[in-house]
Amino acid sequence: MPSTRAATLSAGDLPAVATVDEIAAFERVDARTLRTALEAGTVPGAFRRGRSWRIVTATYLRNLEAPEPATPGLSRCLQDRS
Repeated sequence: MPSTRAATLSAGDLPAVATVDEIAAFERVDARTLRTALEAGTVPGAFRRGRSWRIVTATYLRNLEAPEPATPGLSRCLQDRS
């Protein structure tokens, strides 16, 4: 049976400004999980463009390497679910 899981992305594959689906694939989480974190304001570099979310990749990746105390990011949101 073929896998239904989306292909994962590496940091080098991400565009300068990524969509929810691209960051979700990179993090290997469901897009709804990421949208929950976006609505909570815990994703660095995120902004709305109309009804869609966009994430500045450089800001997002920099925060993954050294999270700012005031902005825990998606990783913190995911830890809270465990």
